[in-house]
Amino acid sequence: MVGVAGRSKACLDCKRRRVKCDLTEPRCLRCSRAKIHCQGYKLETVWVNRTLEQPGLTAAAAIAGAARLPQRPGQRRLHLLNQLKLECASPVRDPLNFRCRALQVLDGIYTPYLSLEGAYPSAVSWLEAIGEMKEGCDALDQSLLAFCAIQIRVVGENSISYDDTVQLYNHALRNVIEDLARGKGAREETLAAIIALSTCELFLFVKDQSLSIHAHGISEILRHRDVMQPSRYWDRLVVRMCLICIVGGLTHGRALALAPGEWYALLGPAPTDSFAHLLKVAVEIPAILEKAESLVEKRYPESLTARCTDLLTRKFYELKEWRAQKASPYWVVPSTLENPADEKYNDKLFPFALKFHSIATAVEWIFCSTIMLRTVDAALTAGSVGLSSPNNGYFTSTRTFDRRISTTKT
Repeated sequence: MVGVAGRSKACLDCKRRRVKCDLTEPRCLRCSRAKIHCQGYKLETVWVNRTLEQPGLTAAAAIAGAARLPQRPGQRRLHLLNQLKLECASPVRDPLNFRCRALQVLDGIYTPYLSLEGAYPSAVSWLEAIGEMKEGCDALDQSLLAFCAIQIRVVGENSISYDDTVQLYNHALRNVIEDLARGKGAREETLAAIIALSTCELFLFVKDQSLSIHAHGISEILRHRDVMQPSRYWDRLVVRMCLICIVGGLTHGRALALAPGEWYALLGPAPTDSFAHLLKVAVEIPAILEKAESLVEKRYPESLTARCTDLLTRKFYELKEWRAQKASPYWVVPSTLENPADEKYNDKLFPFALKFHSIATAVEWIFCSTIMLRTVDAALTAGSVGLSSPNNGYFTSTRTFDRRISTTKT
């Protein structure tokens, strides 16, 4: 029955609105499409903490106090985070409920409120997959808790310090190491925990090398893991793992630990306009960059560097073709940012800004454009090696590449 308390299996918001719920976990799609912050399917846990200051606190008083809490988004996130900390300290908890509530903390600050952007995995779909996992895993829950705390701090919440986030991260890392030592590395929950920790490091240790360590660890686990029967959320996890490895490879200019053919098999078939297809195009680029940089350092003959430049050029146009399939992902609006460099001038350095249709669209488009810029830079650098005169044959090749790139619409 629709909206009847005690009988309906609908989410809390659909019960309140007395509408039919589609029962999608971890969050109702009907609420997401209506741009409502779905509260999930279970009542929020209220902890009764009897202290020396409140020795006679009752459950009824705790529930009444929770109902009077301010509902500002920032305060609500902190309240949820504190509850998650208490649940993590408890040996008994509902894993699915814990992870769904962690997603509520991340809604609007890391993930868009609209939970599903399309039928195929995006760069943030790994969180939706974690929200569907029902098996208990302390490493995953601790990693998710650390990630929530880091995201709250990133948006400017001063009540969480950098040391607090590092402490939560280190505690989660110890749990992951213990699971790996017990031979649980092939579990999807353990892989999800590594994904969460790897994403933590993008915000926590900007100049650290630990992302590459996690990327190598992911590759080694995948190399020995049997994926003949993947779960319903495996495709979303593997997209994120591939993304982490590509980012590490592009950052350091090193080939990926897994060969491109192995990543193709893991990613599986995907439409040409999907994010997974973009990863298939990009997965070869780190190896080409490593080869090109090696040739530049050792000043090899032009015939060898020309081969790398041709490969980079081909990859550039493959990326450009993928990006062209995204019909008008953004529109141009006047910039409202104040740049200190513009104070002495009448005209702004960046007078316009790009407004994207969604966070997922922006992430994919900017990621693709960044790789394109990286390939252009590497190709021009490799092409300039050994230049002695304008009649140099390779100079002509580089100049042609430069002209072709400059005439490309971005």
